[in-house]
Order: sequence, then structure tokens, then C-alpha cells
Amino acid sequence: ENGLSVGVDALAGLNTFGVTGSLSAPDLLGDGSSVRLYAAYEPWRTASSPLRTGVSASLPAGSGTLTLDASAGRTRQGQAGFGVRVGDTLPLP
Repeated sequence: ENGLSVGVDALAGLNTFGVTGSLSAPDLLGDGSSVRLYAAYEPWRTASSPLRTGVSASLPAGSGTLTLDASAGRTRQGQAGFGVRVGDTLPLP
């Protein structure tokens, strides 16, 4: 349950294929933290980029949790894009 975790999924269909992979590391940034790297190639995607990469991280901060998500992708036409989201969750009393 502790330590690095690797995941790979391959999807095959008629005249197409896809693959996703991820690497997760718990407690890399301290106790209770998590970091996940991923990459995906899914050529049938139309609502998101068929080629995507990203990183997600979370870190306990006081009674809440700080999160960071960063991702990038490329469309079939070669257009590149990226996004970053930073969050802070706090428990309600």
C-alpha cells in the first residue's frame, strides 16, 4: 500500500488504440501528501486533447489540504494548451 505505484492501461478497437500511464508516490512531499504524474494518448477523444500529460499533488496544510493540478495537451491539428488549478480545502465545523 505504501511506495511508488505504476499503472498502465491499453485500449484497442477497430483501427485505433490508446494507452494511459501513471506514476503515483505517496508521502513524497511529507506525511499525508500525494503526487501523481500521468500521460495519455486516446485518439478518439473529441472533448479533450487526445494527447495529454499532467501532474497532481496534494499536501496537508493545517486542518485542510492544498492541491495543485497542472496539465497540458495537443489536439489532432497540433494546437497545444495547458491548464493549472490550485485549491485549498478546509473542513466545515
